Amino acid sequence: MYYRKRKRATAGFYIAVGVCLVGIGIAAVLTYTKFSKVPALKEPAQESSLAQSEPVRPNGASSFIEKTEPSAAERPGAKTDPPESAVSKPPLEESSNTGSSKPESLPAHVDYDPNLEPESSDSSQDETAGEPAQSEAPPPQATFFVRPIGTEITKGYSDAPVYSETFRDWRVHKATDYRATRGALVRSISEGTVLKTYSDPYLGNVVEIQHGDYTARYCGLGGTFLCSAGDRVSPGEEIGSVLETPQEIIEGNHLHLEVYLGDEAVDPESLF
Repeated sequence: MYYRKRKRATAGFYIAVGVCLVGIGIAAVLTYTKFSKVPALKEPAQESSLAQSEPVRPNGASSFIEKTEPSAAERPGAKTDPPESAVSKPPLEESSNTGSSKPESLPAHVDYDPNLEPESSDSSQDETAGEPAQSEAPPPQATFFVRPIGTEITKGYSDAPVYSETFRDWRVHKATDYRATRGALVRSISEGTVLKTYSDPYLGNVVEIQHGDYTARYCGLGGTFLCSAGDRVSPGEEIGSVLETPQEIIEGNHLHLEVYLGDEAVDPESLF
């Protein structure tokens, strides 16, 4: 009887010891699992590569890291396209010495397709390269001068005041008056371009012609002009006829001729 009780106590002791060992083993496994989930301190680059190639299972799953199957891009011999940012958005090269940035340029390893970004400046130059330059013809230069009508002068050019029979006062006369009969034809004093034709209350009907560096005003003409603005005229070409000059109406029919070199009036007789 005593032996049986002793045997039962001994068996109970071993069972207790076994239960303790099992508990200790379970605690050890749990502790190992808990600490194995703490990531080791690694370089940022290694962590990123590890996260891409070897994903870790979520919490509650096995703590072992499994190698995933390589993607199509990672398999040997697989062809991959360059990243979009390497083609469409080339990096800017910055100069640390000057502080200014250089223009955008494609990396050396990227092939540049000129069809993607046509250069408009070169194409426009190619289109106009074969075309001759167009320029306006220069105005004709006066080579020689002829008198516009007759040789008789009724009143000459004067910087000093002269008496005006029409106004009955003294005033300068920066023109030359050539005697002529009513309707006598007036000729251009040289080659040139007609600037305009108009009517003035003091000068009558006027034809203004550019003769090279000189500008001539033919005043006191009739209402019928023999030329118009833009016409090219030759020396001695008829441009109108004599009628009257309102500011010199009492002095009889004549041609009132004014000549200017720039803004300065000159004596018309100095040209002949």
